[in-house]
Amino acid sequence: MLSCILVNAADGYDIDTIVESINNNVEGVTAIRTRNMISDIAAGFLGFSGLLKVVMAAAVILALILMAIAFTMILNERKKEFAVLRIMGASGKNIMKNEWTEIALICLTGGVIGSLTAFLITVLFVNTIKTSLELPMLMPEAL
Repeated sequence: MLSCILVNAADGYDIDTIVESINNNVEGVTAIRTRNMISDIAAGFLGFSGLLKVVMAAAVILALILMAIAFTMILNERKKEFAVLRIMGASGKNIMKNEWTEIALICLTGGVIGSLTAFLITVLFVNTIKTSLELPMLMPEAL
């Protein structure tokens, strides 16, 4: 079973006529002029990528705002804990260093878990994604 055959037309032949002739005379075959197909797909991806960039930028901004709110709430709830640490002799610089380390670990853990989850969902639903996009999808290797 073949999925694609390239037809090289000699100079002087009208490509649209050749495509029409193949479609009319060869049963079970659909001829497509690739230049139009590729440009149509490229135009669709161009619009889609612009929309995707806007959505991604909005998601990043929203995530940063939510993280700032969450970490501010966490730090405000722990004011008494910080006061006890100060009474016990911890410097403000040391307390802030510990808090930034904790925030970095939380963000790193969340990033790793989110990336692994996205990878797992993509691997599990690759056929559904291919079908819904109606485009070929090449999965990269895990490494």
